[in-house]
Amino acid sequence: MKLRLYLDQRDGRPPYPLRLGISKKGDAAYITLSVRLMPEQWDQKEQHTRRLPLAKWPQGPTITNYIEKRRADIENVMLRLEADGVLHRLTARQIRDRIMVELNGDDRQTLLSDAFSRVIAQHQNARTRQIYQTTLDRIRSAMPGADALTLEDITPEWLRQLDRRLQSTGTPSVNGRNVHMRNIRAVMNWAITEELTDNYPFRRYKLRYEQTRKRSLTSADIRRLAALELTGYDREYRDMFLLIFALIGINITDLFSLDHESLNAGRITYRRAKTGTMYDIKVEPVAMELLERYRGEAGLLCIRDRYRSARDYTQHINAGLKRLIQEAPFTELSTYWARHSWATIAYNELGASMDTISAALGHKYGSRVTAIYINPDQKRVDDLNRRMLELIFDV
Repeated sequence: MKLRLYLDQRDGRPPYPLRLGISKKGDAAYITLSVRLMPEQWDQKEQHTRRLPLAKWPQGPTITNYIEKRRADIENVMLRLEADGVLHRLTARQIRDRIMVELNGDDRQTLLSDAFSRVIAQHQNARTRQIYQTTLDRIRSAMPGADALTLEDITPEWLRQLDRRLQSTGTPSVNGRNVHMRNIRAVMNWAITEELTDNYPFRRYKLRYEQTRKRSLTSADIRRLAALELTGYDREYRDMFLLIFALIGINITDLFSLDHESLNAGRITYRRAKTGTMYDIKVEPVAMELLERYRGEAGLLCIRDRYRSARDYTQHINAGLKRLIQEAPFTELSTYWARHSWATIAYNELGASMDTISAALGHKYGSRVTAIYINPDQKRVDDLNRRMLELIFDV
């Protein structure tokens, strides 16, 4: 077993945190010493502070004494554990936890699972909470002993190991695994903001992405879909797809959640559940006809009267759209295609600029700083959607 002090310079923002690493039989755990130093103040090879003139570092002697005392306290705890005959049975992480309890009472370093639970509790959106909980469940199933991990244990190597485990246990897609990695990254960012840790492994672990197949139809495809002679639920599912398209690719969850107050003076306004972005869409006659055809009581649309949740309806409509593939001239179809198709047709067939398409979809402009100063002209978006529906429906 080894003890080693090191200055953790991974985040690239000095002063850096000083940590004590405990390694035993390939297992490693870390204790943050509540000290931040500049590189010139620390001798990495000798593992102690440098002797600098007081004029350059007046706090030097005090910090040096604190580090030496802290290390001596830790070594004393380990000697007691060895004398009690338990040290050899403990992993590095268990040793670290025993040390933290001995030195700080119940003030242990934050567990990853606890950080996840606190992030989950802070989200009001049920679907978002479920997504984070799914990631935590997958970590627990893929990495035995995950509930004992602290935020300090999340290293680039641990992330790589998790990625391999996820790949071999039911998540072969790179982008699918990235959903979990992004959730871990969000929890680590939250923990840093809450000053629970200085550890940020994603500076040395970069997410990889695979290019997905384009999920878009041409204007001719959508015209053929609109022309299909359908009845019953098949007609409704097709019409809802067209309504999503006519409302600039509104997300199915947001469509389901629209209430009667969302429609006012010929415009639909709503706040997107996923991002909190406000949308303001002019309702063209094609969209208004569909809204009137499927007007509901509990919500703006009748689907709120018949289905328990947006997720429940999404499963039904996507299953219904798959049935339409037998009659339509394409091999795949889901509500997600409406948004992609709107953007692709706007760019490829109507020659719209990326900026206007971004404004229509509620995306940020290329520069976050520039976006702060730009108030997009909604008329440009209205005109683009009108041209889109004229192209598709010959109105």
